[in-house]
Parts: sequence; structure tokens; C-alpha cells
Amino acid sequence: MQKINPTKLWEWILGRPKPKEKQGKPLQLIKESFDHKEWDHTAYDWILSEEYKKLKAKIKCGFFHFKTGMSGFCDPVQYMDKDNSKGFVILLSKFKGNYSLQDYRSLQHVITLRLVEHRYIVKVSDIRSTYINNILQKTYRYYHKPSLKIQQTSPINQLFGNITSELILRDDEPYMLRVMAHKYSDRNYADAEDLDQMMEVILV
Repeated sequence: MQKINPTKLWEWILGRPKPKEKQGKPLQLIKESFDHKEWDHTAYDWILSEEYKKLKAKIKCGFFHFKTGMSGFCDPVQYMDKDNSKGFVILLSKFKGNYSLQDYRSLQHVITLRLVEHRYIVKVSDIRSTYINNILQKTYRYYHKPSLKIQQTSPINQLFGNITSELILRDDEPYMLRVMAHKYSDRNYADAEDLDQMMEVILV
């Protein structure tokens, strides 16, 4: 099996162009907020579904092989665990299985529910549509921050840091679910919790 360069892989996952690659300027078509709480009931019901069990198993499988250094046994789930950034990306366009957009939106919202249970609040929930290189891209985005109630200590408790989850569609087809935490490096903040703890919260 050909070994993949991790840096090039993450450049592709994060959508960064190669140094010599020319890309058109993204044209933002629309940006609108939505009430994320409207998904609470749907997501809680969906937790009992077979689709959720299977998708959660795929994420767990990917994390196990990431931690053990194995590869090639799971559906495409990629992990990042660096000093300032940690999280995972699910390459939905490469998933095998008959999953709908509602399944993926429910999965994204379940992750939000787990983070809220871990003392996070949702600061932003919006939908962004852009057009670039003849591709229509729609992104369902949640931006989470630690609750102000736990930031009264010194040093400040930052949990995992600020977390962004993005469900990305390209030409109306599910393409990627990206969940990334970015920590504060300011000395006023305590160390962020690690990726293992974050995955325990998400995959409870």
C-alpha cells in the first residue's frame, strides 16, 4: 500500500490549494443563521437508529486505527492531533452505505448535543453557500465555545478550546464532516483537554 504524506493529505482535506495551483475567488452566495435547537428532538430520536450506531462505529474504528498507527481497515475518517488543533474529518463522499443528508445533519447535531452536555454553548449556527471553480458548496456550521460559567477560575478552563463543526455539501452531495478544536495558548488559560477525552465526549 502506498504511504500517504500526512501534510499533503491534510492540505487536501482542509481544501488548501497547492502552492502553484490557481483557484478562483470564492463567491459567497448566501449566509443565513438557523435555530439549532429545532434539531434537538430529531437528533435525540435519531440516536436510537441503526444509522447512528453504524456511523458511530465507523468513527470509533477510525480513531482506534489512528491511535494504533494502523490504516486501511476503516471507512475514510482522518484525525489530527497537534498542539493547537485537534479533531477529525469524515470523508462522506467516500463512505459506503445508504446514508441521507438528514443522517449526516443529525450526526452533526448529536455531536453538538454531546458538547453542550460537556459545558459548551453554541455561539453560531449558520448555513453558507459559496460558488468556486464551478462547484456549488453549502456548509452547515456550528461554532462552540466553553460556557462562561466555567471560565471564572484562574487559570481559565478552556475544555478542548473552541470547536467548529462543518458539514459540507458539494453540488448538493454530502462531501465532508469536519470537527476541529482550536485551543488558546494564552498563559491565562489552563491546558486544553486532549483528543482522547474529546472523543469520549462525542462518542459516549
